[in-house]
Amino acid sequence: MRDLTKDQNISEHAVFVLNEIALSPITDLCIVGGVALNHYVSYRKTRDIDTTWINGEPSQDTLTKLDKISQKLAKEFKLNYKRNTSSYVESFNFYKEDQKVFNIDCSIRNTYKHGKNLKSPEKTQNGIAVESLHDNILSKISALIDRGVPRDITDTLEIVRKTGISFDEIMKNAADFYGWNGKLKAEKLETIEHNIIGIFKRRPLKKVKNPKKLAKNRVEIVRILLKKELDPETNTIKERNI
Repeated sequence: MRDLTKDQNISEHAVFVLNEIALSPITDLCIVGGVALNHYVSYRKTRDIDTTWINGEPSQDTLTKLDKISQKLAKEFKLNYKRNTSSYVESFNFYKEDQKVFNIDCSIRNTYKHGKNLKSPEKTQNGIAVESLHDNILSKISALIDRGVPRDITDTLEIVRKTGISFDEIMKNAADFYGWNGKLKAEKLETIEHNIIGIFKRRPLKKVKNPKKLAKNRVEIVRILLKKELDPETNTIKERNI
């Protein structure tokens, strides 16, 4: 078990809130997203806190606790605090002048209430519930397919690098969970490949400060995640000769 409040990659605002969650204690919220990933693979800075309801339904008592924590955070860091409510997300937002600097999102994830093959949340050293690595990876694959931003790609690469879980195994677990048959799984993999190459094209090597390093990283991404070879200058992919 790790203590996320000691992780230097997590913002000071998030550390403050995590400490308050542990002290409250709040037990019906599960930390997900980037902060949860840091519990298993800490390699990048994470600003905000994303959570979901373990039992699938919001708790007014917990929302009241979070509101008090938010007021305390705003006072401590001299921030403006605004709370927004929608059907599926309760959002606690913090601003320095007009710029948002931090937020806490509490969302309803249908998969946590109705999904299959979900793993029980892990616990940090100070008792905070964190989504399992299995579930964190599933959401990362979903993000790779739906939006495919650079962060999703590098997160997936670091998971493969640092946990020993192969990308083949990740895709198999995703196919089992989401009910993809062989053809649909292949289509999803094609979408991931398309999104990865799209990102590369939107940021050509000639426009970055360290093109050699970025080219090396891109070759590694394609080799490890797609088991193919990349020409980083032209962004063309070919099958590997194994």
